[in-house]
Amino acid sequence: MHQITAYGGLKGKVPFHQAIPQSPGFQPIPGAIQQESIFAKTLRSASQITGRNITTLQELRNLSALDLYYTNCLAIAVPIYGLFTYGPVVDGKFVPRLPGELLLAGQFDKSLNLMLGHNADEGLIFSSPYVQSNDDFVNYLQSVFPSTPKETVNYVAAVLYPPVFDGSLGYTSQIKRIDLLFSELAFTCNTRYMDLAFGNKTYSYLFSTPPALHGDDNPYGM
Repeated sequence: MHQITAYGGLKGKVPFHQAIPQSPGFQPIPGAIQQESIFAKTLRSASQITGRNITTLQELRNLSALDLYYTNCLAIAVPIYGLFTYGPVVDGKFVPRLPGELLLAGQFDKSLNLMLGHNADEGLIFSSPYVQSNDDFVNYLQSVFPSTPKETVNYVAAVLYPPVFDGSLGYTSQIKRIDLLFSELAFTCNTRYMDLAFGNKTYSYLFSTPPALHGDDNPYGM
């Protein structure tokens, strides 16, 4: 997805003609606040591993491969449940804006043939079992998107994914509520963005063979 929207389409064709984005997912990190937080966490981890005060990118680059390995292990040891600390971010160059925004604005390579896929239950394996109440749900949202205004978080929790567990909204428990949120946020919306950007002139599939979790379609394509 990031290759298709690379440089906002300003550098011409991407280095392939066709693609099969299977469950194209990532944690959207739109601004600098979370990026700076991740960088600071990495510096702290490196300082703990080496026993020295690591404060700059150059000092990180000067670490041995083994120290970098253990720095990485420490930095990703205790992330927010379902997240992985590191991932693609808006950098103003290769990723000038979030891919969904670039697709909406027509800033991508339109010459590709695509087969897009997503699974029926993408989000379950990333869903925190520790969310047991509506307050937990709100706090979880705030931790995933720390720079998001409180009123936006409350809107997501009260209007988009309200605590209604009668099945009418697609979930009957807190964990299934997070499951649907994470499925749509990280996976199915990206699939839809690309389908629409290419005028639905794509091949698209929904993998629903139970349990149809994220990645379950991979063996069927091998």
